Amino acid sequence: MSPEIQSLRRDIEQRMGVALQSPADFEHLIQQIWDKQHSVLSLSTIKRIWGYVQSNSAPRLSTLNTLLQFLDYADWNACQKLQNLWESQAQ
Repeated sequence: MSPEIQSLRRDIEQRMGVALQSPADFEHLIQQIWDKQHSVLSLSTIKRIWGYVQSNSAPRLSTLNTLLQFLDYADWNACQKLQNLWESQAQ
């Protein structure tokens, strides 16, 4: 999994206040996303992103956008721009 996806997972776990490690944890995240933004992600999608089940494919951009919106980012591109800005200011 890419460093960006790993960072996204850490940020979501921090927002949730718990490490996501079981199907019940993933279901709770799915419910939290629905409650906040009325977006739906499947349990199998979340399991693949967290490495609970093996996958050779990268997450879809729409999935990443949904997860980032849960963290109050507009979308993947906005998140990347902010990270690049923070990195340039740190140098």
